[in-house]
Amino acid sequence: MRGVTGRVVPWSDFTEWEQVRYWLFTHQHEGVRRVKAWASRGKVPAAVDATAVFVEVLLTDQAGRVSEHELRMLYSMAFVRFVNGVVDSQQKGLYAGSVAGIAESLGLPTWFVDLRHAGTHDRLPSISLLRAGCLQALDWLNANYWVVQTTYVNSTASDVRQLLLQYVEQSQTESANAMNCIREIGSLILADNYRDFLIPCLLEPGFLVPDVKKLRSKYNDLTLNASVQTLWSEPLNVFEKTWPGFCEDLLVALVGTALIDPLKTGTLKGSVGTSGNAAAAAAGDEVEKNPTHSMSYQATIASWARHILESHVLNRKQAAASEDLNDAIDLVLEACFSNPNIFTRHILSDISRKQPSLKPQLQPFISFVDSTFKSAVLSEKLATVATSASPSTNPTKRRKTTKAEQASDAPLPPTLRNPADFEAELKLLRDRVCEIEAVSVSLDSDAKMSSFEPMTVDGVEGGDATAAAATNGANCWKLASDQTWARVPLGHVPGVGLPQLDLDLQLDSVEFARTIGVLVVPSVFNAENEENGVVGYQTEVPDMAEHGEALADGGQIRSVAKRIRLLG
Repeated sequence: MRGVTGRVVPWSDFTEWEQVRYWLFTHQHEGVRRVKAWASRGKVPAAVDATAVFVEVLLTDQAGRVSEHELRMLYSMAFVRFVNGVVDSQQKGLYAGSVAGIAESLGLPTWFVDLRHAGTHDRLPSISLLRAGCLQALDWLNANYWVVQTTYVNSTASDVRQLLLQYVEQSQTESANAMNCIREIGSLILADNYRDFLIPCLLEPGFLVPDVKKLRSKYNDLTLNASVQTLWSEPLNVFEKTWPGFCEDLLVALVGTALIDPLKTGTLKGSVGTSGNAAAAAAGDEVEKNPTHSMSYQATIASWARHILESHVLNRKQAAASEDLNDAIDLVLEACFSNPNIFTRHILSDISRKQPSLKPQLQPFISFVDSTFKSAVLSEKLATVATSASPSTNPTKRRKTTKAEQASDAPLPPTLRNPADFEAELKLLRDRVCEIEAVSVSLDSDAKMSSFEPMTVDGVEGGDATAAAATNGANCWKLASDQTWARVPLGHVPGVGLPQLDLDLQLDSVEFARTIGVLVVPSVFNAENEENGVVGYQTEVPDMAEHGEALADGGQIRSVAKRIRLLG
């Protein structure tokens, strides 16, 4: 059963909090908008709200769209909310203390309190005084809230990381002292911030995922190494007892953020568009840039997710925990659905196997993931087979399998596989090629049917066959490739952006419209117009020869002028 989750904050993680801090203190509208979004989610700290209010007033002042009196009102209200918000949080006695006394104990400048008092009970302060006060208030908020929070987070994360390193080092010799490091972590952080400090550290290489790659899980066998599981099983149990629900939060972090689609990072060898050594080189470059993108790291993370799902979520013995189990499964399913990849597919399979009632709902999603990644996995297998079957300058004899390999579930080396497997893979590849060819033929036929009518080439309808074919081919719709296709927002043009659709300013002039003959005001009005007091006159359409330089087609303009009748 989950315990008290602690203080609830509107930001998702500390990274988002840092981003908003940067936006606010560089005076960007994005920071103000994000704080307003936070306010719609829940309660925002008084310091964060005051910072956003001051920045918004500054931006309004810089825009110059309001009067000086309105600016004085805005600045004064910002100081009222700022001082009241800071002081009210410290009103803890039976009787309310004075605002000036509490502000002095907090280190708040006394003239901030004077500005608040003047804006509430007296004449509004001058605009110059309010502007200077606003800048100093932002400096005070930055020094007394934002910097303090950042320092606390960084120092606490560093302490937690150091204690975890000590545990790993001491666990090899003195297990009792090693567990003291784990207990010290429990006293260092609270229930409302272990998601910001402890879980991110555990996901770094060297902790749940060992630095030694031989101890990591394999892509084709998502089971934990026995020594790695033994090393961290007891600490995870201690964390779960200290903060009930810790393992569920760790599982959501493993599935939702740590697992990354290998097709997006390019670390899946033999993915579409690459093969052989080129794929291995590309994957190696990506791993050097970010070690968490390696297949061994991702496989170990997926193995931990399956282990925690099996041991801490699905195998609960308490009958009263059914509601908590459903909530935990919902969180895991949400994380899997938002991050579909070849690893989360195994998580969904485990859930459907342990919870048969969910299998009908999960099977379509599992099938979708299978169909999405089938081609990449098949290409990986074929690339592996091609590499292993390529002729070598120093051929070696086929080795015999050991008893340990025969007893294990590890797949046989490619050189010892059954030839029937190769035939099945080749058949799948041929079927895929046939499907691509069928689609290509269909696209060609659609393009021919949707081509434009024959154009006149060299004065003859149809003209030269070569020229007509070239012209017709240039006007046909073509299927864009992955290299040429670019996603752009609706209404934008690729490579251009939002097209300029504004007309020339002179087209808004009535005199210009009358001059070119587009605007014709009738001189004859019916009785209804006379009752409404509408008076008009007839303007003669000038000779179009006088405006031939400015108009592309005078005949069309004249015909339009005869049809359009506007009352002036």
